[in-house]
Amino acid sequence: MSKPDYYTSLGVTKNAGYPEIKSAYRKLAKQYHPDRIKNPSPSDQDRFAQIAEAYSVLSDLNCRRAYDSVPQEEQAQTGPWYSRPHYS
Repeated sequence: MSKPDYYTSLGVTKNAGYPEIKSAYRKLAKQYHPDRIKNPSPSDQDRFAQIAEAYSVLSDLNCRRAYDSVPQEEQAQTGPWYSRPHYS
């Protein structure tokens, strides 16, 4: 299973600064948060979890450096950067 690209998940470029990452996250969170959707499906919850995971990694400078230093092919083998939260 291939690891999703966090930059693509948030719709930002790899050289995006923190304000751009935060803005993209907030916009997507308002759109996909399970509390904002009537009867969210599991795919809606997974989409929000992916957005939250991407923001968590890209908003932390140390995590972002570690994420950027590992080639995309190897990221699929190393697993998630942290335990994905479960939203119910």
